[in-house]
Amino acid sequence: MQTNFKQFRLALNLSQSELAEKVGVSRIYINKIERNIVFPSMPILKRISKVLNVCTYKLINPCVNCTLEDCCENFFYLCHNQLRYNISK
Repeated sequence: MQTNFKQFRLALNLSQSELAEKVGVSRIYINKIERNIVFPSMPILKRISKVLNVCTYKLINPCVNCTLEDCCENFFYLCHNQLRYNISK
């Protein structure tokens, strides 16, 4: 699932290391999020949203003109991965 994490991070002129420090995760983890290797848990997603000063919807919404159905599909994907991998961080 494509996300907008990198776009919002760069808009604030934050490096991956700076974002990672503010969120409380490793730079490698931020890199994996941006490359769509991992998807953050809800608590981390909320912390990233707060640091980037953007709502979580805009972070996980891969396109500007997505439909409500697309948004729901993205949210379902997030919830499914939370349950499937039992991500606690």
